[in-house]
Amino acid sequence: MGRQMKRAIGLRVLGVLLLSSVWILFTLYPNPTDLAKSVYRVFRPPINASLAALFDGPTAGLEDARAIDARVQSEFPYQYDWVTYNVPWYFPTVDEAFAKMAGDCKTRLVVLASILEAHGIPYSIAVSPTHIWVEYAGKTPNRVENPEVALFSSTGGGRLSLPAHFDLRRSFDSFWTAFWIFMPIDRKLSLIGGLAVTLIVLTTAGWASVCRPIRAGRGRRSAVVLVQAWSTPPTPGIRSASR
Repeated sequence: MGRQMKRAIGLRVLGVLLLSSVWILFTLYPNPTDLAKSVYRVFRPPINASLAALFDGPTAGLEDARAIDARVQSEFPYQYDWVTYNVPWYFPTVDEAFAKMAGDCKTRLVVLASILEAHGIPYSIAVSPTHIWVEYAGKTPNRVENPEVALFSSTGGGRLSLPAHFDLRRSFDSFWTAFWIFMPIDRKLSLIGGLAVTLIVLTTAGWASVCRPIRAGRGRRSAVVLVQAWSTPPTPGIRSASR
């Protein structure tokens, strides 16, 4: 395989990857800034103690962090981001959380942390590969919220470490459910259809561009052989059938 052919194939593969990535991004996030904002908020959660007053009714008289946590879990039923925000993954602000009154772990985190901060109750934020939650004194650990599964904790100024326990199968199931199972059917069809068309068009065009120089090269070689055959004098003693 010549250098030109390798370059042509490489460019086609790069084109498939690039266009596929763009299609996936805009299918999942029609407004890509939603993804950018969410990534930023993972590192700087939009905690807002002043908006905790919106939740004064359900938490009136509650000063214990565990009681407030339980009330937040009750008032904000778990709901995947596809259902709440029509994207696979979104990190809301406190006012967006109160506007929806439902959401996943990110919603519960900004609400609970804002209320604890308003009450002057110390807390920290912990992150695992598939979950984010609030830690506070007296919190009862469970399977998904405990120090052994944490990838990051804001305790002591923030620390990053490998989880002592990582359940790969559970993490994959969690990702698959949140990303694919709850994806609306029209987005699934758009995603698969766009990727299929991109792959077919670029692959077809790529093979055409690769095959053209091959056919041309074969044609040139055939012409050279034919000219040589006609221009080479016959070997003595051998009768030429062509003359």
